[in-house]
Amino acid sequence: MKILTLIKKLIKFLFPKRKKHFDYSKRYSPRWLLISKRAKIATKYHCCLCHRKDYQLETHHSTYQNWLGFPIAGRERLGVNIFPLCKSCHNKAHWKNNYIKDKKNPVFWNRNTKQFIKLLKHNYRKLMRKI
Repeated sequence: MKILTLIKKLIKFLFPKRKKHFDYSKRYSPRWLLISKRAKIATKYHCCLCHRKDYQLETHHSTYQNWLGFPIAGRERLGVNIFPLCKSCHNKAHWKNNYIKDKKNPVFWNRNTKQFIKLLKHNYRKLMRKI
């Protein structure tokens, strides 16, 4: 039994599993900086969750694909799948209970939970009525 365990450890040492390297740049179109800037201007630099004004906003994707499963890079829509958030709210958007990480395809299948997306959309509409 001990010999079998040692052989397994030796095999793992000699032939380690290679980590998959994913190309996260496919999430973003060449126009991403322009799309992000327009989103921030449209909300007048207010966070979509807490509604505080902040000139250091980060644009958050709630999902990277449309309802058919196709990538949305270059076709992002403010208030639907992208939301300008302040640093603390952006961190909240990536908490375990608000974010689903997919191991098979993290490039396009990582996303927020339906409940958190609903909250983002609700607060976005509330903000747009306010400003």
